Amino acid sequence: MPNTFKRNVLIAFGFSLILLLLSSIASFVSIKNLITTAQRVDHTNNVISELDRINILLQEAESSQRGYLLTGEESFLRPYEANSKEIAEKIANVKQLTADNSSQQQNISRLDYLINQRFSILALGVKSRKEGTLVNNATLIRGKEYMDETNSVITQMEQMENNLHTQRSARFRLLIIYTPIIIILAAFLAILITVFFYGRIIADYRKRAQLQEELERKDFQISQRLSILRDIASKISSGDYKVRLGDEGKDILGNLATTVNKMAESLDYSFTVISDKEWLQTGEAGLTKSMIGEMDILHLSENILHFLVNYTNSNVGAFYLAKDNEELELVSSYALEGNIKKTIKLNEGITGQVSANKKVIVLDKLKEDQYNIRYT
Repeated sequence: MPNTFKRNVLIAFGFSLILLLLSSIASFVSIKNLITTAQRVDHTNNVISELDRINILLQEAESSQRGYLLTGEESFLRPYEANSKEIAEKIANVKQLTADNSSQQQNISRLDYLINQRFSILALGVKSRKEGTLVNNATLIRGKEYMDETNSVITQMEQMENNLHTQRSARFRLLIIYTPIIIILAAFLAILITVFFYGRIIADYRKRAQLQEELERKDFQISQRLSILRDIASKISSGDYKVRLGDEGKDILGNLATTVNKMAESLDYSFTVISDKEWLQTGEAGLTKSMIGEMDILHLSENILHFLVNYTNSNVGAFYLAKDNEELELVSSYALEGNIKKTIKLNEGITGQVSANKKVIVLDKLKEDQYNIRYT
């Protein structure tokens, strides 16, 4: 789950970054082409404008020359001279504007040559008028031919520029249409991818939160189990071997419950057996100690009776000595009533002759100075 969450985040940001980069590049290229196309359209308009201006200036120069030829007034020559300089500047501008077009470069060179020839003929007419001679018809005809050819070249150049203008305008309009579409499409895809991966990330986050809750629940259950086991271990270590897991503990610990209860039962049984054996061994040692030494039967019976009463936490006790005639003779007693029988037949039952819940010690004589002790 952590790897899936991380992978989805990386994929989402990766796709978003790539899409943003691609959309930025596409937008940049489209806008750049739009600007370039607009500049080229403007460039074409400038070339056409310059050619139109050259044609107008050339016609004004012819009109100025004719006025001078007809009137002889020097004032008609001022536009002629000014137009000659401006035409040279316009020719230079057109050469610069069409530097990337080899066909137009050839045309502008041809135009420059024709205009120079045309101005030469105009200058020849002005010179003839100043000298007082007439301009011959051949010169005028040659000038008209140069002028017609000049107009033809200008028309051809304008037609080429108009064709370029049409192409560039069409591309410009196309870019105007597609550039916003590309930007909008890129934005839509970015939003779509963002929403899609947002849903994926949210789904992964919910699964992650659910897994976290499950892990916390498991951790809580494990903590409960460890706490119960710790309590049981603590009770067992303190000597409480009878502790058992109840139904709630069994539900929490699952399969461990039976094992824990069996362990507690086994420990309880083992330590009970050990305790009983230890109790018996300690009693035997104490009883043996109470019988050590030279003493008559009365003192021996009293020592034995007092030790056993105290060791067994008994309330009362009686010590009978078995005789050969199958009778028991009371030798010593502890906290018994005064009406207790002094002698008892063996076939009458010892406990019934004393009282209920009373403990009786019987000393059977085996042979001289040897006795067998029975505790009933």
